[in-house]
Amino acid sequence: MKNDFFSRYTLFLEKRGKLLMVFLAILMIFSIVGFTRLGIVTDFKVFMPDHSRYIKNIEEMNEVFGGSEQLVYLLHLQDPVNSIETVNTLLDLTENLARIEGVVFVGGPVPAKIFIAGKTVNTRDVSPDQVNEIFNFLSALMDGGGIIKKDENHYASFQIILDGIISNREVVKKANTIFETYGEDYVISGEPYLEAMIFDYILRLLLTLPPFALFLMLLVFRWRIGSFRATALSMFPAAIGAAITVGGIGWTLGNITFITALVPIFVIVMGSADGLHFTSHVIDGLAMGREKKEVVGETLRAVGNPMIMTTLTTMVGFLSMLFIKSQAIRTMGIAASFGILAAGVVTWVFLPVLFLHVPRLESSKRKEADGIYHFISRIKNIRAYILAVLLILVFIPGIGLIRANFNMLSIYKKSTEVHKSVNAVNSILGGSLPIGVMYSSEGDLLAPEVADKILLMQEELRTSNISETSVSIYTLISRVKTLFNENQEPGYPENPMVARLMATMLSRQNPRLIETFLKKEQNKGRVVFYLKDLEKETLVEFERIIEKFDEDLDLTIAGIPYVMKDMNDQIIPQQINSLLVALALVFLLMVLTQKSLRLALFSIAPIVVTLLTLFGTMGYARIDLSISTGIMSGLTIGVGIDYAIHFSSLYRYFHKKGHPDPVTQSLKYVSSPVLANALGLGIGFTAMLLSPMTVHTFLVILMWVTMICSALLSLTLLPSLVVHYRKKKQ
Repeated sequence: MKNDFFSRYTLFLEKRGKLLMVFLAILMIFSIVGFTRLGIVTDFKVFMPDHSRYIKNIEEMNEVFGGSEQLVYLLHLQDPVNSIETVNTLLDLTENLARIEGVVFVGGPVPAKIFIAGKTVNTRDVSPDQVNEIFNFLSALMDGGGIIKKDENHYASFQIILDGIISNREVVKKANTIFETYGEDYVISGEPYLEAMIFDYILRLLLTLPPFALFLMLLVFRWRIGSFRATALSMFPAAIGAAITVGGIGWTLGNITFITALVPIFVIVMGSADGLHFTSHVIDGLAMGREKKEVVGETLRAVGNPMIMTTLTTMVGFLSMLFIKSQAIRTMGIAASFGILAAGVVTWVFLPVLFLHVPRLESSKRKEADGIYHFISRIKNIRAYILAVLLILVFIPGIGLIRANFNMLSIYKKSTEVHKSVNAVNSILGGSLPIGVMYSSEGDLLAPEVADKILLMQEELRTSNISETSVSIYTLISRVKTLFNENQEPGYPENPMVARLMATMLSRQNPRLIETFLKKEQNKGRVVFYLKDLEKETLVEFERIIEKFDEDLDLTIAGIPYVMKDMNDQIIPQQINSLLVALALVFLLMVLTQKSLRLALFSIAPIVVTLLTLFGTMGYARIDLSISTGIMSGLTIGVGIDYAIHFSSLYRYFHKKGHPDPVTQSLKYVSSPVLANALGLGIGFTAMLLSPMTVHTFLVILMWVTMICSALLSLTLLPSLVVHYRKKKQ
């Protein structure tokens, strides 16, 4: 056996193996404890970009009006609708909802006091004969906003404003329990509801997807390696790296978000690459009848440096996310890079220890490897160049179809309960997720000149099919005037005194109603709009119309959908910067390790073609570029370059040994493990199809494109370029 670094290192691992495994066991105990410290953050604010003006708008509106997070419940009313029992049930529901800790205000369909027969009375005291009059009054007052008729069905609307302090999940859970106690059918919408549902989905991601991904990859790697015990060992670094990472997040951050929940899956899938390469080469060596210690040392000598390089380049892919201005993305990039580093260390240190100490390790020589090589070897030279050019020509037009669009509702698959519920609310109300617009005026906010401008703005947005439903203090006062003065023209009172009288009448029915839309002491008001959808085009048109009325009213738009729109507007230039940095760093690493500028350029070529294919696929498949899908470019560089590294490193290894045909020998050595790894990574990511979130389905599609293209091009285009260069030198 040779007396070089790798031989001495192998001897050290053999002697100190038990001590190293004890250290790993202690580390795993700390990781498990860290896992128990994890909390789950569901707030959509994790998507907020740095220094967004819309964040300041939300903070300003919250400061003036208090909590602005709003839940919308629509209760399907059973016949008979106009009954004293229905009135009492709705009042009971409103009162019980108001008692929930964290609820600031409940706008129920039936107020505790109502103006009827010329005076204000307690609603519970009305006679059965007056019930029909009550429902007619409420329907006219709220323009269908309190008691809504849709397709012969009646719905009662509950608007619940939260303080933002108590967990949204807890509030939604308690509110649902109250509705279920009455045995009624209901649907929900609102930002707090969407956030609350994320908690359950993140928990599902953490508990089910990583184990399922491990299982799928075991099946693929078992096919490649031929030994179940060796296959389990090949996955050991990825599993340990993921566990250490999650535990580390628990000890340092103390919580996990929708974005960082992807980290263990990334580490398991991507951190398994080196384990597979190492195990494949060890098993092939054992199949030749060689001694275990000799095989481990020779494997480290052949693929040890490439394993270090692939770990570094994958880390670079994740760390390139630091150039995206989102704290959640940056945190994920750092956590995932740490996980890849942990998996790399386990591959270099603890995996060889296991191979040196595991008895009766099966070994078998598979015919599949030769079959894979013969298939790959046919796609070389001119065929390889044609393949690369075809990919470029076919997919470049798709890049022009990419758009940046990401919103709260698009996170969820259409088959999920949350998506169906929000859509049901949208079809009934004409909108589901509210957007607030705050305004101010130096004069009397109830003056007709202020009211007319706001009402005109609401009307234009309605006729433009942007916001069918909106509520302001002026719409409420206008409806009260119409109810009590049927002979007059409908509209807002021309006399401010009359308007104040109407506002007082509304306040008597619901004292918090006026405060929800008007803060006289601060001279500010608020209009709530329910947009038809949260698509970028709708948000842009809404903002354009609002700006037309901004001159005298100092209008301010506030809502998480606009924060996400701001993120969408920034994501493309940030992604380009991230992409260029990742390419530059990976290229520099290749130059330093390969000690050849030309070989480094050749190694980058498959990744460039893969990136063009990836973005073209996004355009053709209508996969919007977002803070989630945007991470794929960095990952494509970091992961896709791995295959080029393994080939080019082995090429240099065999070239130094004086092999007559180092290109062919390298291709024989790596073709099977590279394709098995690409297949394993793709299938491992396929576990995310079980996720209820659309972005995870998109990531599966993009990962398959990345794995197939980068692996195939690294085994066809790269060897062809190297062969062409060698012929020119001879």
